[in-house]
Amino acid sequence: MPEGDRVINLGVRKKRVDEDRTIERVHSAKCWHPRFLIDEKKAEVECAVCHEMLNPMWVLSQIANQESGQAQRRDHLRKLVKQLGDRVRYKCRSCGEMNDMARIVKVKRF
Repeated sequence: MPEGDRVINLGVRKKRVDEDRTIERVHSAKCWHPRFLIDEKKAEVECAVCHEMLNPMWVLSQIANQESGQAQRRDHLRKLVKQLGDRVRYKCRSCGEMNDMARIVKVKRF
């Protein structure tokens, strides 16, 4: 190698392809498509941020995943409210009887 031609190793490795994997998910680094513009007449969906045309089935699956997650969180919160509702009784220090906390504090029950 001539003296003026020096090779500098950048430390970049070639990407390995896993032969066993059928599908590999690739994320677009430019936009996560958080909002959608829907043209019902053309049956097209566009990202409201980057204006890329999107697959309507992908958009539907994103909305379904969000709704499913919200439903799971809502069910979990309802369960917690019910558990806390069972704890709204207290023992009176003077008479020793169990009293409902709703007599002292207004509690909204679901």
